[in-house]
Amino acid sequence: MRIRIETADVCAYPDVSVLCGEPVFHDERRDVLTNPVLIAEVLSPSTEGYDRGGKFAHYRRLPSLRH
Repeated sequence: MRIRIETADVCAYPDVSVLCGEPVFHDERRDVLTNPVLIAEVLSPSTEGYDRGGKFAHYRRLPSLRH
């Protein structure tokens, strides 16, 4: 499922996302989640730079994420 990061004005497709409680969707289509509590990425040589860099920076701006 696609994740919306409102504060960064971007969407991303993580490899794994976990939700606890009721989902909060970006719009009425109900295909873009805004409140995951955990996100995981499987790193590969071709995507590692972006996943650890820009994408991670966006994910850190999600208020719903837990440490």
